[in-house]
Amino acid sequence: MKRKHLTLIIFSTLAIIFAAALIAGLMLYVKAARYGQVSLQVVDNHNHTSSLGSTVLLNVAGLLPWGQNIVQSDLSPTAGTTLCGNIAVHTQKITWQGKKIQLTIPLKSYRTGTLKSGELSVTVERAFFRNGPHKLTINVPLPELEVTALNIQDRNQLPLADQLSSQQKPTYHYWVIAVAAVLIIVGSIAFILLKNRRKNVQIELPPWEIARQHLSELRHTANSGKQPLSWCVAKLTDVVRDYLSRRFQWPVNQQTTAEFFASLRHKKTPLTTQQMRYLEEFLTSADLVKFANIRPDQNDFSLAVDRAEELVRETAADTEQNTADISEQTGNRQEDV
Repeated sequence: MKRKHLTLIIFSTLAIIFAAALIAGLMLYVKAARYGQVSLQVVDNHNHTSSLGSTVLLNVAGLLPWGQNIVQSDLSPTAGTTLCGNIAVHTQKITWQGKKIQLTIPLKSYRTGTLKSGELSVTVERAFFRNGPHKLTINVPLPELEVTALNIQDRNQLPLADQLSSQQKPTYHYWVIAVAAVLIIVGSIAFILLKNRRKNVQIELPPWEIARQHLSELRHTANSGKQPLSWCVAKLTDVVRDYLSRRFQWPVNQQTTAEFFASLRHKKTPLTTQQMRYLEEFLTSADLVKFANIRPDQNDFSLAVDRAEELVRETAADTEQNTADISEQTGNRQEDV
């Protein structure tokens, strides 16, 4: 009899404890749902350093009270960065007040320098909240990124992206040039025989004039939208490489970016340090568009064309003496090779 009473007392006590815990938990849940405040802040709020084209993970942590849920999270990136995946929400810890969460934002950079990451916008639904709206939007500024250029030895390790949708047109058709040359010769002979005048000499355009014409045509093509920007970037790379090959007799068209800069590293060049830096940044960015599937920007492309025109203008021969000096430097370089 005493054993039955003892068992009854034990089970009654356990039931009371369980009911009290349930009521206390329910009260905490209701209190958090009605009055709990959402808090979000950036983890490691300092500049993150990464290389061009690499993925950076930014983390935002905070407390999400019971009865309140994240229904939407958006990122407003700035120029130079782009979202390269979904924003993930993870529960790290369960507390009396709610859940400690962490949001992970994957970003990829396509410019060098100090870049702003943008702002994270998080929308929270609070159906039972008493002291405010049932939907709350919180904006969290993200830290800046320090983006450095790729090392030359790393550029050939970029993953191969999908081929460009538009086929790249050849820069020159030699058979067209041959036919044109024949027509010029025949026309010159006929002109001499019929008019008895001195033959006009057909002057070949110098490399810088050819490059200027191609850059002007390429700018018009990009602005009109006749070709995608990725095709225009590839075409711009060909124009610059062909100009350097014709202007300085460099085998640029047969070399990768890494091989080209490696061959120039220990040799004299007629280019200034600033011009060499521009070439390195430009060819690196073009490699990212070709092989890492980075989407080019219209403003960045226009700036690249401007700088290419500036390079052609600065390296064009003003006099015959300049041309002779450059040819002499090129001849010495080929002897060193």
